[in-house]
Amino acid sequence: MKVIFLVILLILSSASVYSQSCTIPENIRLIDKEDYAPYHDLVVECVGWLESTPINKEEKKRNQVNSFLIKWLTGTPTLSISYTMYHSEVISVDTKNLMVPFLGGWARAIILSDFEIEKYTGMAEGIRTVLNVMELPGSPKKSREIKRLIKADKKGKLIEYLKKKNNG
Repeated sequence: MKVIFLVILLILSSASVYSQSCTIPENIRLIDKEDYAPYHDLVVECVGWLESTPINKEEKKRNQVNSFLIKWLTGTPTLSISYTMYHSEVISVDTKNLMVPFLGGWARAIILSDFEIEKYTGMAEGIRTVLNVMELPGSPKKSREIKRLIKADKKGKLIEYLKKKNNG
């Protein structure tokens, strides 16, 4: 009986991983600075969708989600994300599919913290989003640096590792 219950629980939980959703509205208005705040929840949903949907699935929707997030990230007046050469190195295994999850994960952390977050904590959340994407089926092979980040995160030392790598 316990085995059947556990199997059903595993099936339901794995189905929910891929059922994360975000729906991009048809007429998004991102012109004035006050246009961005109403989309905070959608940004969080979209990042969740990106980190739970395999790279090789739903390409049209992935393009829509990426386009929305890039437009929002480049125009929002309420947050700032630092992008360094180190970040380029980390996502270089698949820049096209990892840059937006990295930036979006960082932005999501800022939003969820009510904009009260330390730089390296936000950075770590962006990296964790990339690590989550890298665990999905169809993701590229993990680079040596990605493996180091996974190890640092499992040890609870990701922030310290990022500070060292970013001269912080």
